[in-house]
Amino acid sequence: MSNLAATLLALNRKDEAMEYWTAAVRLRPSYFEAVEHLIGLLCSSRRAKEAVALIEFVEDSLKVKNDEADSDVESDAKSHSSSIATMSSIDQAQYDYESDGCTTQTQLADDARPPGFGS
Repeated sequence: MSNLAATLLALNRKDEAMEYWTAAVRLRPSYFEAVEHLIGLLCSSRRAKEAVALIEFVEDSLKVKNDEADSDVESDAKSHSSSIATMSSIDQAQYDYESDGCTTQTQLADDARPPGFGS
């Protein structure tokens, strides 16, 4: 539908193009390409109130119902709280590599510097 509307607009048949983009948006309000073209066409035709009404229609169509949103927020909060690290675990993670017996960069710098600039 959107391609047909774009073709009609190219042929300067704006009213027909508007009908097809309107139908596309009503079928799938999340189809933002059609929404964008229709809003542009409405604004260029000095029909700003209709453009605003279209935006409100799309917003209302895409809103999540309160029951679904509440359950999503609760599950997100639970998963977020379980992934938060405490300060002690962060401090512990900083020093884990030293207990493995690995040499650090500062130890290498004192023992043997690789040849290069300033050597």
